[in-house]
Parts: sequence; C-alpha cells; structure tokens
Amino acid sequence: MGNGTEQLHPHRPRRRVAHVPWAAMAVIAGLLLAAMAVASLELRPEGGARTALWVVAALGGGLALGGTAALAWGRLRSRRGLHLSAGGGRRWLWPATLALLALAILSAVLPIPYPSPWLSLVPPLLFLAGAAILIVRILSDATPLTYHRALRAYREGDAQRALALVRQAVVERPDGASRGAYGVHYLEAILLRESGALSEAREVADRLVAWRPDLYYGHAEQGLTLLAAGDAATACEALERAVERAPRLAEAHYNLGMARAEAGDAAGAVEALECALRLGLSDEVTHLIARYQLYRAYSDAGLAREAADMVRWLRRRRGAVRRWRETVAADLSAPRARRRRDEAMIADIERAIAGENRNAAAK
Repeated sequence: MGNGTEQLHPHRPRRRVAHVPWAAMAVIAGLLLAAMAVASLELRPEGGARTALWVVAALGGGLALGGTAALAWGRLRSRRGLHLSAGGGRRWLWPATLALLALAILSAVLPIPYPSPWLSLVPPLLFLAGAAILIVRILSDATPLTYHRALRAYREGDAQRALALVRQAVVERPDGASRGAYGVHYLEAILLRESGALSEAREVADRLVAWRPDLYYGHAEQGLTLLAAGDAATACEALERAVERAPRLAEAHYNLGMARAEAGDAAGAVEALECALRLGLSDEVTHLIARYQLYRAYSDAGLAREAADMVRWLRRRRGAVRRWRETVAADLSAPRARRRRDEAMIADIERAIAGENRNAAAK
C-alpha cells in the first residue's frame, strides 16, 4: 500500500477532506463580537475604551454581514445547473404577471380623466385579463399532483406504487421540456434505474438530456444508469458532464468519484471524493460511503498515511455504521437488491475498521 510514497514525501501536508462552514462561522463570530461590544458599552466606558468598543462592534457587524453575503453567494453558486426554470424560456412569466397586476391596481386607483366613466374600467380589465392568461400558463407548467403522490410513495419505500403513479403523471405531462413535466420524468428515471429496468431508465435519461442539456439531472441519470449496468468508463464521461453543469454540488462529485473508483481510476476517484467531502455531504450514510471509498482510493494510489487516517475516522464512526446496519435490517420494504448492496458495503466498512484495529494491536 505504500509504493515508496511515504519515503519520497515524508513531510507532505495533510490533504483537506472536511467541509468547513467558514461563512456560517463568520456570521456567528461577527454577531457575538458585536453583541459583546454593545453590551460592554452599557457600562459607559470613557475615552479610548469607548472608541475601541465601537470599533469592535463595527468589525463584528461587518464580519456578520460579510458572512451573510458569502452564504447567499455560495447558495446561489450551489444552485448552478439545478434550476429547472433556467433556460426554459418562461422565467419572465412571474415578473410579467406581477407587473400587470400592479398596472391594473394603478389604473383603477389613479384619477386619469376618461371621456366616459365606463371607459375607466377598460385598462384595469385588460391588465387583469393579461395577468390571468399568464397565470394559466404558469399553472399549466406546474408539477401535477400525481407526481407529489409518487414522490411520497417513493420516500416511504413503496417503489412499485411510486412507479405506477409517476407513469400516470407522465401521461398528464408528456412534454418533458416544461418545468413541471421534467421533474416527473426525472423521478421516472430514478425509479426505473433502482428497479433494475436499466434500458428503460437509459431511454428516459437520454430524453432528459435532449430536453434540457444545460441541467445536471439528465447527465447524472445517464451516468448512474451506465454505472449500474457495469459500464463504469462511459459512466464517468456522463458524470463528468454532470459535474460541469453543477460544479458546486457535492453529490455530483460523489457520484463521479464512485464511478472513477469502479473504473480503476484511483487518482481521479481521490480528486472527486475529496471535493465532495469539502463541499459537504449532508447525508450520514453517503458521508460514510464516501470516506470508505476514499480510503480505498488512497490505498490504490499509494497514499498510505491518508488511508490510515481515513480508517481511523471510520473507526470513530462505528456508532453510525451500527445505526446504518440496524436501519437496513428494519427496512423490510426496501428492494432486495438495495438491501444486499447496503449490507455488503457495511460489511466492507466493518472489515476495514477491524483491519485497522488489528494493525494497531500488532504495533
């Protein structure tokens, strides 16, 4: 596992794989500084002490505002490639509707002279009619109720009912390029892939890409379907396109790292999985899997020290691994293939932890 790497680079810096919420920490620290400084001003200090407290309060307020701006900017960047409305040609509908409603109110309230009292009703009615037409267009683009029922069934583990409902929703919204229908077809692709109908899932994923090549979802489903079919090399290409669309999405880098690991590209897997962890994986199980796969990629890349650090991290999360095993055992409604996959991954992680324990005992 060493390949001489430790001897060649004995003092190389540690690799950063943890997500650090700098912006949120700046907001908290700034608010605390400002609050403490303002509270201290109630003691009525004199001279330079009072000036210093005002400076600290201003610095704290600036730090909090800067952190808030950074949070907003980060959230905006993280949504790149994920907005269904972006590039769909209908972004103007809501602003135009609000503008027409505002004009209707103004034309009804402002005392504009008309030759006849009846004519004064014409402009507000025309503006209201235009707003109503736009609202009808917005509602026609909305996600059907059947989709939400399918999504609830999927989250409850009833995949068969979810697939039946989503197919019904597809009939209701056949035009996948619209915002409401695109989400329906995306859920259909996920359900087909997870049920093992990979050829059908690939067809739906290809249609998603054809409808909206600017979005992350279709490329991600293409890659995940190819990965499930055993074509890891081609899956990497599709998932790389998904990362290009959503470069700030941790899940995108995680999927790419998993595919590169499956394809035997250890260096590429290290790069993608480290990026996913730095961006922050919110799900505990996904975080565990990413750390384990990164341990394996470190081992294959000859990064022995990093691999040992990763196993030690996994060992400190044995409680999370145990909770995961208990959840899998209790979830009898999950598809059998998924349960077997989860049980195999849990066993692999437990073996890695046990191997590290044996190595520590031998030393």
